[in-house]
Amino acid sequence: MGIALRFLGRLLFVILFVGAGIQKVQLPEKSALYFGAQYKVYHKWVQTTQVFKQSTEVVSPYFKQQISLVKQFTSPEFVLDHSNLIITFIGYTQLLSSALILLGLPLGGFVLYLFTFSSIVVIHNPFANASNFHQEFMNCIINLAIAGIALFIASDICPKVYQDKPEVEAAAKKVQKETEKVEQTGSKKPSQAANVSKPAEKKRK
Repeated sequence: MGIALRFLGRLLFVILFVGAGIQKVQLPEKSALYFGAQYKVYHKWVQTTQVFKQSTEVVSPYFKQQISLVKQFTSPEFVLDHSNLIITFIGYTQLLSSALILLGLPLGGFVLYLFTFSSIVVIHNPFANASNFHQEFMNCIINLAIAGIALFIASDICPKVYQDKPEVEAAAKKVQKETEKVEQTGSKKPSQAANVSKPAEKKRK
């Protein structure tokens, strides 16, 4: 019964990601436009943060060259040019992770957790989009709950443990019975010695 309920819970959970994944694979343009607009806002917010400014000033020249490459591949222009490809990849990732969860593999839950948490940081970041703070804050809370469920499912999926549980319980019961027998035989030995000593005392008398 417990295994069936766990599977039903996983099935109801992945319906959300299966529907979103199919939509992203079939019609990536709509999601790509929204993703590009949100990423542009996020990128602008990161550029204006004090931590980012200080980190780019203290790094060595070698790392500055690497940072220039990172800036190139994370620029809004590059992301917008490849937004359809990114959305399609996200859609296939959601579908594959949902299948892994249904098959009882913890990797699917961890992937969905990382994806949902990263979407909070990049897309539904209320601090990056101050003009729409309340709406993005609610989206952030909802996605945090979804990320927590995905992480819980990933930690709860242990098919081998569930399959071996009856055998483990049977082995534990067997060990418990053997220990009880040993304790019973140990308690009988002093009483037997006492019974043997009584006839010996009578003979001496």
